Amino acid sequence: MNFLITGGNSGIGLEILKILSKNFKNNFFVISKKNTNVKNYKNIKFFKLNLENTKKTKIVIKKILNQSQNKIDVVICNAAQGTFGPINMINLKDLEKDYNTNFFSHLIIIKSILPSMIKRQSGHIINIASGTGLYGLENLLSYALGKSSMQILIETIKNENINNNIFAKNIYPGITQTDFQKKNKFINKKYKNKIIGKKKEYIAKIIVKNIFSKKLNIFCQSITRITFLMRVLPFLNTIKKFIF
Repeated sequence: MNFLITGGNSGIGLEILKILSKNFKNNFFVISKKNTNVKNYKNIKFFKLNLENTKKTKIVIKKILNQSQNKIDVVICNAAQGTFGPINMINLKDLEKDYNTNFFSHLIIIKSILPSMIKRQSGHIINIASGTGLYGLENLLSYALGKSSMQILIETIKNENINNNIFAKNIYPGITQTDFQKKNKFINKKYKNKIIGKKKEYIAKIIVKNIFSKKLNIFCQSITRITFLMRVLPFLNTIKKFIF
């Protein structure tokens, strides 16, 4: 089985890779800025790419499709970045780079792979989603815009491919102990630099367990499930201040 993972060199992406690579029948196409943690894996083809550059994304995905003989069984959209701060302080260039990384390059990847999945009548597309894509929370706009767009994209793909045996899903990890999370000075300030959230190894196990699920939305922690319910059940907003 062929997997494509973005951001597979660190964080949750790397932990997912570690679990899946135990099955030597699996092959991996990993997209990341660096290969420091994946270079010793034998069943991995690594593609160095900064997803900010959508032109290069188009080139790389063509190479992957060629090397995989146009057969990617599972896409895991994991790579993400964010410029934290209020909207009036965020540079438009940074906002564009974040959006390209978090959404537009992933859109290019999915659109390139989807036709072959439809032809084979088989495929799974996973978005590592975020509760920030559900609410307009302060200081998270640049990160949340792409996450929100991805979550709508996944829902659309699922609804458009009900009869094609292609299952797209949003998996919500919740707050996780990763290097990316440590960079969010606003969360660190709120929790007074305490270590919060679940370990990335724990979250990765839940994600892997649900890769072949047919559900649209999957929650790794109760807090993300509550956040989602708050969006569809407005009366729950009374507890918002206790979560955020």
